[in-house]
Amino acid sequence: MSSEVRIPWQSGASWRQSVTLSGSIYKIVANWNEIGAFWSMSILTRDNEPIVSAIKITAGALLTIRHADSRLPKGYFVVTTKSADISTPGRNDMGVNAELIYVPAI
Repeated sequence: MSSEVRIPWQSGASWRQSVTLSGSIYKIVANWNEIGAFWSMSILTRDNEPIVSAIKITAGALLTIRHADSRLPKGYFVVTTKSADISTPGRNDMGVNAELIYVPAI
C-alpha cells in the first residue's frame, strides 16, 4: 500500500515539475494569479497532454474530485495548512504554511 506524497512546491510565480504518482509520471504546473490572488494547478501526462487545467488551490478541498478523466491518478489531491485561517493559500504560503499532498487510492 502506498502512502501520501507531498508535492514539493517550487519557488517562483509559475513552475512545472514531473512527479511519480501511483506508479505513473505526471507533470504538475502551478501558476500564481496576481489579479485573483490565488494559486492554480494543472495536471498533464508525461507527454504534456492536459488532463485538468487551472484548478484553483483551496485548502481542504479534494482538488480533482469533479474531474472524470481516466488518465488522472486514482487517488486525490488536497492542500493542507498549518492554520485554519488559510482557506486560499497566498503567494508565499505554499511550501511554508500550506502544502499540496497526493493521497493514493486504497
